[in-house]
Amino acid sequence: MAHNSFTWGDLAVNEGYLSFWIMIMAFILMTTGWAEYVGAGRSRLIVAVLCLFAQPFHYLVPIYGAAVEIYASIIIVAAAVCWSFRRGADGESRRYLLLCACLTGIILGAIQKLYRLDPVFFWLDPAWDGGLLGGLLAAAFSVKPGHQFGILLLAVAMAELANGLLSSGTYMARIGSLAWWDSFWLAFACARLISIAFHLLRASYSKVAGEEAAWRNKGGSSPK
Repeated sequence: MAHNSFTWGDLAVNEGYLSFWIMIMAFILMTTGWAEYVGAGRSRLIVAVLCLFAQPFHYLVPIYGAAVEIYASIIIVAAAVCWSFRRGADGESRRYLLLCACLTGIILGAIQKLYRLDPVFFWLDPAWDGGLLGGLLAAAFSVKPGHQFGILLLAVAMAELANGLLSSGTYMARIGSLAWWDSFWLAFACARLISIAFHLLRASYSKVAGEEAAWRNKGGSSPK
């Protein structure tokens, strides 16, 4: 009897479905007062709408003899991120974020290359592990949503480009495609969830520590 086992990759069979789902959730959270935590805002919403209209347009760019498919949506987002970093980060912070993005991109590129050669060693699913690890690294490097967004944008683009250049024509890099956005939004959602969980834990600890300090100041013992 045939048995079809479930894998996490089954949730993202159709390219773009995961991105659409995550963006809908982010929009709902933004309109219900969670914009600060999900990293959404009016300006970012405008950029997202522009990307939706620009998504069908893409160009083949030859880089070192390999054809790389670059979508117009990634150009719009990259320009917005560069403008944001130029206004909101000093030189030292920009260098730090660039270093973090390079390290994350190297790790993600190595994972993608490994999975394409022999997708045996994986955690949840080869289609998901890279994004989840990228989100974990971005959350470790910074807790600010804007910084995490920029780190992951550059890292995922670097990983895709490196795989295309090192595959000797067997794989064409598609930076900004729907599948590429699925990987990016998965990583960003993972980074935000980790940061929010850390924020809530720190707030809870501060509250408990404050109550204990107030109790001690009143001359009482530590509450059991």
